[in-house]
Amino acid sequence: ENFYLNNTQMEDIFTFKINQSLSVKSNPYLNDFSLGDNFPNPFNSTTKIMFSLNEDFNIKIYVNDIRGHLIKSLTDGFYEKGTYTIDWNGKDNKGSNIVSGVYFYKILVDDNSFTKKMLFVK
Repeated sequence: ENFYLNNTQMEDIFTFKINQSLSVKSNPYLNDFSLGDNFPNPFNSTTKIMFSLNEDFNIKIYVNDIRGHLIKSLTDGFYEKGTYTIDWNGKDNKGSNIVSGVYFYKILVDDNSFTKKMLFVK
């Protein structure tokens, strides 16, 4: 109905011609795993991260800070089909307490990943 170009509404009538076909590949892993929201969020001592697998997979779950630096490797191994919960105590890989801030947790299944955000508050 309305066409905007660089935040300016165009008043003319336009015809669009697409001369290249578009294709969308479905992600074969889309229904194979899911990553739940951590609880509680925000948290100040421990939080739980739930994930589900519809098939057996080797998975990794990492926590990164807002700059993308690895903070904690939560798991790296083979899991059978099912639902799992991992507790994280707010410590880094060296066993030190983390500082308050935004963190990201990521599940990696083969070459596919999904990331969510959480907040640690002291």
